[in-house]
Amino acid sequence: MLVLVLASSFILGTFVYAEECRLMRFPDIHHNKIVFVYAGDLWLVPSEGGIARRLTTHIGMELFPKFSPDGKMIAFSGQYEGNTDVYVIPWMGGEPKRLTYRPGFENMADRFGFDDMVLDWHPDGDRIVFRSSRESYNSWFQNLFLISAKGGFPQKLPLPEAGLTSFSPEGTKVAYNRIFRNFRTWKRYKGGLAQQIWIYDLERNTVERITDYEGTDTSPIWHENRIYFVSDRDHTANIFCYDLNSRETRKITNHDEYDVRWPSAGPRSVVYENGGYLYVLDLETEQTKKITVEIPDDRVLTRSEFVSVKDYVTDYSLSPDGKRALFVARGDVFTVPAKRGNTRNLTNTSGVREKNSTWSPDGKWIAYISDR
Repeated sequence: MLVLVLASSFILGTFVYAEECRLMRFPDIHHNKIVFVYAGDLWLVPSEGGIARRLTTHIGMELFPKFSPDGKMIAFSGQYEGNTDVYVIPWMGGEPKRLTYRPGFENMADRFGFDDMVLDWHPDGDRIVFRSSRESYNSWFQNLFLISAKGGFPQKLPLPEAGLTSFSPEGTKVAYNRIFRNFRTWKRYKGGLAQQIWIYDLERNTVERITDYEGTDTSPIWHENRIYFVSDRDHTANIFCYDLNSRETRKITNHDEYDVRWPSAGPRSVVYENGGYLYVLDLETEQTKKITVEIPDDRVLTRSEFVSVKDYVTDYSLSPDGKRALFVARGDVFTVPAKRGNTRNLTNTSGVREKNSTWSPDGKWIAYISDR
């Protein structure tokens, strides 16, 4: 009886403190398990949903996880040594093994993505393909490299430039975007940086474009004789399928509120994010369903705390009579006495940012900009 009571208490406690998660990113799937990124760490959850388990805890970012073809390893881009490099860990967790060693463009603008960005595994299961600027003359153009999961020197692939990429089942071809703009905030873009899906034959060094829509076609996934990809040709970005035999394209998903983002395929299904939630697409039935993921997190970053603002001052000025100084720090407006007196937080607005404060000429008023 005591055992049952304790077990019941544990289960109820779990459901009380674990809440449905949102803002999950960069998922990958292998049979009955999904790995994804939440708050800069890697998490593992059953493909049917449930309570997730944290795999990494480092203060740096861990991004773009990909299961090996046998599901035993996870490759990802991590920031353990300061810059972004390629790492692997066992799928159950463990100490990450570093594979690449190179100072990268760590000040690269977000729109260009990350250096040494893991894209996929080679079908042989021994090598990982990643995108890097290590041989590029600027951050606009990055190349693809293969590196052994055991380490060694990266091997450059012959493509002159590449974005998101997926290997054919035999590993002799890739479906890819020549342009990477998946972190840009442009929606329904139809300009010169619009992405198309291309096929590069690694044996013949030939290239073929398989999409011709004027907008965005991105995130190719090669599965058997089909290439799945994301397109906004029907306004909201959804998953489409290109049949390599018939050369016909058809729509698979029908989301009408949020765009499909970062799809990734396992042996039998595709997982993707939509509106911050995770969805699983069965490749046999082509039916998709949302899964519920619960995160038993202590939410350290959301807890209230006292913080010194002296290192976060963004602007300042003196009052006309010189008796008080005006500061903006961490989004609030403060006045500080020249000698003795109280420091006053004039705005004290949590979740609102104030900036560009200034005194009126007579010193009776303070003007500032707020996003409230």
